[in-house]
Amino acid sequence: MSRRIHRIEREFDLNVDDYIAHSDESADYNCTSFAAGYTDRWFDPYGYWPDGVPRGEGVAYLVAAYQTEGFAVCSRRDPEDGFEKVAIYADDVGRWTHASRLRPDGWWASKIGGWEDILHRMPENLEGRVYGEILLYMKRVIQ
Repeated sequence: MSRRIHRIEREFDLNVDDYIAHSDESADYNCTSFAAGYTDRWFDPYGYWPDGVPRGEGVAYLVAAYQTEGFAVCSRRDPEDGFEKVAIYADDVGRWTHASRLRPDGWWASKIGGWEDILHRMPENLEGRVYGEILLYMKRVIQ
């Protein structure tokens, strides 16, 4: 894990106190699959995509895909008993760039491309030049 850590700190301007590396590198899955609970597929319009959902890079396409996974748009990022939440990040032209999942312990979990999974204190920790800004939150009932 340690080789990429300094690169993650540089890429995302993270302070060592703001995150914890939580896995080894893996190209088996990406942030959107990880946020939806998968670690066995690359969830994007060019890989795994739910049947019947139009493919695209706009946020509306990812929202539609996540709706098939039981998520609904919500207005708050705060933890709610019985629900798991995701934050959807987008660039300045409305393409989704990242998804992060709120864990029951209050930390946010993110898969950084083909790199590690990390835990970060706030979803805003990953906002910036790489992922853009958080555009919306979604939630689903915990199974």
